[in-house]
Amino acid sequence: MLMISDTLTTQFEIRHSASAILFGLSLLLAATPGQASEQIQWSGDVRSGYFSSEKEQRNGSKDNSEELRARLRWGGTLTVSPGWQLGARFAGQLSNNQEDTHAGLSFSSTSAGLNRGDATLDQLYARYQQQHWGITLGRMQTSFKLDGVAPKSLDRNDSNNMNITYTDGVHAWTRVADDWRLHSIVQYNASKGSGGIRRTPLHFEDDASRLSAFFSLENKTPVGPLQQRAVSLNYLPQSLENKNSLKDYWALTASAAAGWPLPRSRRLLLGLQLGYAPETPDHLHEKDTGFAWQASLNLYEVMPNQNIALVAGSAAAGWLLSPGIQSNREMLELRYQWKINRRAKLEARIRHRREINTPLENLDRQQDADFYLRFTHKM
Repeated sequence: MLMISDTLTTQFEIRHSASAILFGLSLLLAATPGQASEQIQWSGDVRSGYFSSEKEQRNGSKDNSEELRARLRWGGTLTVSPGWQLGARFAGQLSNNQEDTHAGLSFSSTSAGLNRGDATLDQLYARYQQQHWGITLGRMQTSFKLDGVAPKSLDRNDSNNMNITYTDGVHAWTRVADDWRLHSIVQYNASKGSGGIRRTPLHFEDDASRLSAFFSLENKTPVGPLQQRAVSLNYLPQSLENKNSLKDYWALTASAAAGWPLPRSRRLLLGLQLGYAPETPDHLHEKDTGFAWQASLNLYEVMPNQNIALVAGSAAAGWLLSPGIQSNREMLELRYQWKINRRAKLEARIRHRREINTPLENLDRQQDADFYLRFTHKM
């Protein structure tokens, strides 16, 4: 059944049929004109994994869960002329715990990414790029992560882990002095969500919140041990719910990573990212409610093509932008990565998360421990 709403949402629903997603993808490929096939670069990946978790609630009760998940992404990039490209990509995820299977193109997404069993186009863009500048218009993937074996971000990282998220808008970049790149993103936020992960009480129901902005100044040219340094600014107008009014929400981040060679072709990489949001929800009275941070210790080539990392981080209740660290949580993670070959890798994660503050003093802090083993193959 085809439904068209006033939020410019076009969506069709296919119930209880995972094979219908692959069928729809084959139709997309078959519709490509034969004369353009030599100019199209096809790419994609399949990621599958086993996920388990144990959560301890504030009253002391415990919940356990196990899940098998898979994510498929497949698309192409058409070179129209020198500098000009058109791109589209299909993305869908499946779970043994899902109820239905949906597929569609939605401009009215949520603020938590697609649900289990959902599928959509997570890329649909036009791009023009020269040596020192470029611009992308449409639906795209944008990520600004701290380098490492387990790269995370405090503010922008589309489609992390098994998620399917995206950015609708315009992304322009230009090279400035000494190999620094200035990125500018203007993002469209539908009333039901931005397409990326945004934490409550952020929302986009007001017309004044329809467009938000992101700016980043980044340099990844090695200088001594330094291999990454960046600062960023996020501005989301009229999107922070505060009692009976709306306020602008904005946040700053700073990142740096440095590496050193070790004996036997090994390498050590240390990373640090800090975040601060000066405007936080009014009901938060605790100290430092707008701060967030993450730090990582990465050791490469522990064994041939095998890397490990230890990541620690924290996001106060007023930090509402991180895709990888929930608000009002502190976390500690151990990651293992085996790059089997250029296309395949196996990863394992053990993570512990704990609530920072509780609504009432006599409640225990909620905490959980989780594990995953996932395999990724690039096509």
